[in-house]
Amino acid sequence: MGKTIGEGYKNGTLEYNKQKKAIVILDKNGNPLPPIRIFEMRHKPRLSILRSLLFTYNIENLDDHERENFITSKNVNDEKELSELFDELTKPEFASYGYLERKWHIDTIDYFLRTDESFESVFHNFDTYFDDEIIDKRNFMKVLLDCLMKYNEEIKERESKNFNHDSQEK
Repeated sequence: MGKTIGEGYKNGTLEYNKQKKAIVILDKNGNPLPPIRIFEMRHKPRLSILRSLLFTYNIENLDDHERENFITSKNVNDEKELSELFDELTKPEFASYGYLERKWHIDTIDYFLRTDESFESVFHNFDTYFDDEIIDKRNFMKVLLDCLMKYNEEIKERESKNFNHDSQEK
């Protein structure tokens, strides 16, 4: 207790901190998973935020027959097809979010994947266009997390190029 587990600048500030608190989650065998530093998490992880990100797939979303056909053509239990679905329909929505909101979604999924969360609550009373029932909701979320992390890196890289390009023009 009381040992420094990390140090550095808080995101987006010039405030330098030494971190002595962490959330430690144990795996099924009781072994600790890598710690999550508390000051990295701007927002408390909440499963409810994932419903808005996945609203594209909800039947309450406005009718778009082309989108509906694309969704139903994919097997959501196949990682490759699920990734293709996310690339086409989730990526644009996610890219419209600001940095902190993107990070919140990534951190939320990552946090709950480190627990024994089943993600049933995300899909409870959430009717989708998916032809198949999602068999492994944890794997669904793992694929989603991998995609969101990839999209976030692409966005950061694009923003960095734009920043560097704008800086060179001045």
